[in-house]
Amino acid sequence: MIRSETDPTPIRRIEPTSHRYSGTVAVSQSGRYVAYWRPAGGVFPDDLMLYDAATNAEPRALLRLTGEGETGATLVWADDDSGIAFATLRGAGLAPPRMHLVAIDVHDGQVTGSPRELGAAADAATQIKPLAWIRETRTVSAIEGTLAGVATSYVTAGEDGSVNRYAVSSGDQVVRLDNVIADSQTRTLAYLVTFTCQDGKPGCTLVRFWTLEDPQQALGWQANPGTTFVHILWLPFTRDLLVVARSDRDGSLTLQIWSSPHFGSSSTIPLSQRDASLLIARPDGRAVFVGSLDGTWRADLIALDGSGARSIATDLTPAGGGAPTLSVGLDPGETARVSALPRVAPLLAEAEIVAQVRKTVGFPDRIDQISATLDRGSFPFAGRAPTWTVKATGDFRQNFRFDTLPVGGTPAPAHCAVWTFNARTGQPAGVQMTDATTNCS
Repeated sequence: MIRSETDPTPIRRIEPTSHRYSGTVAVSQSGRYVAYWRPAGGVFPDDLMLYDAATNAEPRALLRLTGEGETGATLVWADDDSGIAFATLRGAGLAPPRMHLVAIDVHDGQVTGSPRELGAAADAATQIKPLAWIRETRTVSAIEGTLAGVATSYVTAGEDGSVNRYAVSSGDQVVRLDNVIADSQTRTLAYLVTFTCQDGKPGCTLVRFWTLEDPQQALGWQANPGTTFVHILWLPFTRDLLVVARSDRDGSLTLQIWSSPHFGSSSTIPLSQRDASLLIARPDGRAVFVGSLDGTWRADLIALDGSGARSIATDLTPAGGGAPTLSVGLDPGETARVSALPRVAPLLAEAEIVAQVRKTVGFPDRIDQISATLDRGSFPFAGRAPTWTVKATGDFRQNFRFDTLPVGGTPAPAHCAVWTFNARTGQPAGVQMTDATTNCS
């Protein structure tokens, strides 16, 4: 059912839709097109449908699956809205059903070309969910897991048929399939991990990050003592990750806005909700709904447009039942505006990395001149990580071990500092300081 944010009156009812698996409805990056599965029932395969929310035109079939009783599963749009990658459960007769990854090209709401098979789940006891389709690398990122919903492997499936798998859960660390998300603009994977605390009690949490092209470029943040991470969501057209955290003491919730994986939480917003089962971002990333079911779907609409976060209570209860799931654009002008928004680059920009250096240099250190050089490495493909090298002249304190201090006990300040950073994650890789300013030229 489609409704506006302020009026519960249905704009359109779309029935029937398939909800056997999570993620069987997907909204394009612009917020205009809604792809979903229409079950045919019995031994007939599902239909992949497309609805234009901006014009409210009658939904139309994009594709009919061909296998007997073939069931559509998770859907994801390509990063430029030029196609859809999806999983299907296929297999009739004596063979055990098995999930497969498929991709189709879409132009102006129509399928172009033939569906392309990208790979299959590891075995019949494994489900697979596409997370992102990056056109530049011709690769679909996906997550595999057990039928009980525990993630086991991160998968990259190339349009050339190549498939690579990387372990996700290990030991006492548990990752749920529904707690793994990908951002196609920054090309970053984030997932919520639950593990046994140092005191032996279960329930500690952390958020881990991988770059889509190379899981070796990874980092993570653990929840502070007394806090549990419960929900994560990438905010469109930003580098921000939204993290809902719960206080173990009183159960209160806060919305943490992480400006980048390296910086961690940059701001925190108290929430009036006692649950966070609803976390939905508008397509343009300028606002988010946080809510829960308490007879009705009550939510806080929180503006994140840079004018200062503010919260507006709203009722998102769908007429006729159901749960709010996704945000769409209901006007062609609005979806065109979202399509024209500048996209966030996967690599950190020069201004971002220079700002990061300036934040690390405090009084009495001083920067006179600063410059940055990018080595792209093998990006956008895995291999050699891209690196920013930042050089600055000025005065910088040098840290020495006590037994290596110069005569007098106070080291002279260095006049040249050189920092290196991973250009994908912002992680510092090293710093060198010297008196020779020629090294900073």
